[in-house]
Amino acid sequence: MTLGELDASLVLARHDAGSQAFMLAHVEVSQALGSIPLTLTFPDGGRFRPADNAVFRA
Repeated sequence: MTLGELDASLVLARHDAGSQAFMLAHVEVSQALGSIPLTLTFPDGGRFRPADNAVFRA
């Protein structure tokens, strides 16, 4: 996952399916509820949960 600061985009690169770019305004971040890992939900219905939730929250 790469965050594009200049164009407000997020790019996901997958070894098996190429890459996809999404505008940050269209990506939903789940609410922080205790230690439950945050989840990103993309416009196409895909979801991403980081392997290291503490680093992701920071």
